[in-house]
Amino acid sequence: MNHPLNHSHRHRRDIMKVLLWITMIAATVYGVINFTRGVWVLGSLEFAYAAFSFVIYRIIDSTPRVQRWILAYLVPLLLLITYALYLPNTSDTMFSWILITPVILYLLLGSRVGKWFSIAFVTINIIVYQLRFFTGDYTSLHNAGIYNVLISSITITVFAHLYERNREKTEARLIELAGTDPLTGLPNRMKLTDDFDYVRAQADRRDSPVAVAMIDLDHFKGINDRYGHGVGDRALVHAAEIIRNGTREVDLNARLGGEEFTLVMPNASAGEGKEIVDRLRQTFLDTPMPVGNNTVTLTFSAGISEYNVDGVDLETLIMVADRRLYIAKNSGRNRVEDHG
Repeated sequence: MNHPLNHSHRHRRDIMKVLLWITMIAATVYGVINFTRGVWVLGSLEFAYAAFSFVIYRIIDSTPRVQRWILAYLVPLLLLITYALYLPNTSDTMFSWILITPVILYLLLGSRVGKWFSIAFVTINIIVYQLRFFTGDYTSLHNAGIYNVLISSITITVFAHLYERNREKTEARLIELAGTDPLTGLPNRMKLTDDFDYVRAQADRRDSPVAVAMIDLDHFKGINDRYGHGVGDRALVHAAEIIRNGTREVDLNARLGGEEFTLVMPNASAGEGKEIVDRLRQTFLDTPMPVGNNTVTLTFSAGISEYNVDGVDLETLIMVADRRLYIAKNSGRNRVEDHG
């Protein structure tokens, strides 16, 4: 349930801020030039777009609707470029925007949406470019000009697509690694915190409960002392595998560190969470870990808290569950506690 889009939006906000500065300066300069050349409509549109870019610049860092504002910025830009390319009294170097724009589209929209915007923009503007500059008889010069623009546009679009797709894959992989415990493969505290925000929003929307469990392996230090840290690591991996396979698909599990694990259970009250964790506790008893010619049976103690009853943020819920965990420890271990 992690949302890499949050990271992508930060990346795109930064790109947008740079582009908006460039747009404000460039649109103002082009507006002045076009006014002095008598191209009143285009000049007015460019001044208006510079002002609009300033408005977006003021809010792009704080708005939660980043994608909508990106589209609000891009659609007028694409139309303005197409209109400027179509006008007979603008510079014949306007074709350079056909080459630059796909890169902007991929950076701001990502590989999937950027691809379709780029294909549509390049196709339309190559047609406009051809109609404006190469009317009349077809000549070798005509063909060479069209082929140059077409091949250059396709090449830049393909490279922009490959770059953005690989960047997205790399970013997603780095986010995954940053949110994963390297020993057990379970999510860590950082990823659990990100995912809990989504669970909390869903619970608030549906007015549904969420149970949070803190799980701590019993006598784990004794395993390390008796068998060594290698077996201790195996025990953690063994416990993580049972937790991963023994919980519901909607549940979030994580290793917080050492022998402590956390379980977030949407649509479950504290009592229902206790039943889920108690079944997990029984699975631990039924699944001993082989160590040489012997087996080691892992047990755990757990405490349960409930969202909107014991707290509304993850840290508070973990703290309450942890307090109840120690009640379970002091009551003889290998048990689950949801009161106290």
